[in-house]
Amino acid sequence: MRTLSATMIGFIGLGLMGRPLSLNLKRAGAQLVIYNRSRRVVDELVALGMTAADSPRALDHSALIKVLEKN
Repeated sequence: MRTLSATMIGFIGLGLMGRPLSLNLKRAGAQLVIYNRSRRVVDELVALGMTAADSPRALDHSALIKVLEKN
């Protein structure tokens, strides 16, 4: 099985669809830098090993692959 180890993915938008997607990417071994307007879900995912970005621009400079989940 292929893993995403050492792949840095930036994820913006951690709502109903974005949160589960980011969790699946993490389970597959990806390193995630995340941003969301609401800080509560960011704090929850940081506790699971993801890295918080202070802004979308900061995320853009941190990740090779970017995912924008729009509501």
